[in-house]
Amino acid sequence: MRDENENWVSDVIEADFKVGGEVQAGDVVINELMWMGSFLDSKDEWIELRNMTGKEIDLSNWNIRYGGSGKNGHIEIPHGYSIQPKGYFLITERKWNKTEINLDKDLDKDEGCTNVASMSLKNSGEKLILENKNGDEIDAVWKDAKWPDGWHGMFLHMSMERDDEPGDGTLASSWHTCLSSKCNDEEYWRDEGLNFGTPGNKNSTQPDWANLDDDNFEEEILEEIHNDCSILKEIWKNISFKDSPNRSGEANLEELQTETENNSSESESENSGGEEKTSNDVIEELTE
Repeated sequence: MRDENENWVSDVIEADFKVGGEVQAGDVVINELMWMGSFLDSKDEWIELRNMTGKEIDLSNWNIRYGGSGKNGHIEIPHGYSIQPKGYFLITERKWNKTEINLDKDLDKDEGCTNVASMSLKNSGEKLILENKNGDEIDAVWKDAKWPDGWHGMFLHMSMERDDEPGDGTLASSWHTCLSSKCNDEEYWRDEGLNFGTPGNKNSTQPDWANLDDDNFEEEILEEIHNDCSILKEIWKNISFKDSPNRSGEANLEELQTETENNSSESESENSGGEEKTSNDVIEELTE
């Protein structure tokens, strides 16, 4: 005979699996930032959160202060969203089928939220504060200064990743630039080659040889990967490194960057009437 209370779960047990207001500082951290956008689209920004605990955590009405447009703008996670135990939660500015991230459908509510049009990360750097719905600070990232990591180059766009042991997010020593060649392929991106990052997945580790202060850094990376990348094979002979790229902020070759963004805007506005442009299409136009 079925017990009428068979499916009953106590509030205490339920709280162990989905935690709301009692979350402690550091239980969820801001884990990765694509503050410069993607190669095709400077507004293709995203933020990744990481759950450091073994419990599902309710993210309803949590905020990322200063991550939105306008003075003191913020991003609010809608009601009903959560992050899985030891999992990741991706917040994208673009809709799932408009971002360069390789998504084949919209994210589930325990994976992330897309099309957050209010997102606006400053290329010059800024402080971000993750707060729960009660306004308690759960994590803080950086300060109002140049980003310590991430790369906005002539071609390469590389995310800023938190170390596996997240430490203090306001310190440069807690971050590194995503450089691994495993992070620029179609496992993460629609087109392999120019965007580096691990959206919605475990972060990479920075190789020992990396030196972002080297004036030839981007040229060396492109030379290293171009033989394995169909996009770079097409343009390699036409790349001219007249200036070294910038570690954070705008790329030195402003004309190329502007033309790239214009091509991206044209692609978006014409999408309803024709085929959407790919990285190959835009690069081919830029190097003709």
